[in-house]
Amino acid sequence: MALTSPDSWSGSLERRLRRIVKRWAVSRKSYDDMVLRASEWAERNAALDESHRLLTVEHENLRSRHEDLLRAKQAFEDRYRTWVPPGHFYSPFPAKEEIDRRAAALFDVDARPEAVDLREADQIALFGELADLAADLPFTAEPNERHRYFFDNPEYSWADAITLHTMLRHLRPRRVIEVGSGYSTAMTLDTIDGWLDDTELTCVEPNPQLLESLLRPGDGERVRILGKPVQDVPVETFQALEAGDVLFIDSTHVVKAGSDVNYLFFEVLPRLPDGVWIHLHDVFFPFEYPMTWLTEGRAWQEDYLLRAFLMYNDRFEICWFQQYMWIHHRRLLEERIPMMANNPGGNIWLRKVAGHQ
Repeated sequence: MALTSPDSWSGSLERRLRRIVKRWAVSRKSYDDMVLRASEWAERNAALDESHRLLTVEHENLRSRHEDLLRAKQAFEDRYRTWVPPGHFYSPFPAKEEIDRRAAALFDVDARPEAVDLREADQIALFGELADLAADLPFTAEPNERHRYFFDNPEYSWADAITLHTMLRHLRPRRVIEVGSGYSTAMTLDTIDGWLDDTELTCVEPNPQLLESLLRPGDGERVRILGKPVQDVPVETFQALEAGDVLFIDSTHVVKAGSDVNYLFFEVLPRLPDGVWIHLHDVFFPFEYPMTWLTEGRAWQEDYLLRAFLMYNDRFEICWFQQYMWIHHRRLLEERIPMMANNPGGNIWLRKVAGHQ
């Protein structure tokens, strides 16, 4: 057997060592890569753990909020429970389809309400007197320093306010009781200041913030403000009115158990002395609310109750019906009081009269 020479053995060993070193380098790189990957996976795992923790917290928050909403929904349903949904034939909220189907009859302005005396000739005669008084109207569209009232307001504007102003000057009442106060009060006070003597003004207003914002220094001493629902005001307060005095009503317009409208129609109006004048706001002809109000869900009922109240009623007579006169005598109104066209309004004035013997 031939022996390997030292040089040959040395070269072989060197080659082996190189291979070992090369393999070690590859293994080292793989190891380093594995360590790096393990570190990256650890970071990802930590991030996933944190995301999981945050999602768990958010889930608990959402679950808690969901439970709160369920309780709030139940409380709302318990408080405002309705027997049937809006639009149902037992609901006071009319279905839009029903309104559309009956629109021709509902809004027939040429129809005359059965058993309601509109006293058209008397209205025309009264308007002539009111128009004469409107000739010197000093009020402006925008707020001004001189008056509390201005026409361009969202609650009681142009034709309504002009009628109130001229009617107060025409009647010269000793007492005025307002049920529902605000811009109408501003007009009443300005009218008292400029044209009347010592008219006493009482305001029944459970939410008097608007009213108080319109008053001037010193008004609080001359205006009696009853900051409570009219249902809590004794009937005797209204019985103190006399012939020629005014009961101004701008109510919630809602007929329901315990409402202000029910109290006024069932308890107050029947007990008023003869000769008292009554104003009601947001009354439209033919005793129907505007289509836009009905379709937006404003299911008021006062106009319907008023129509029934006036049928065959010889104790309360219509003296002025703004919407009726605007529809059927618009030219006359525009010629005599052009500003009424800016907003024709919706008011009606009644007077209680002695019954037939």
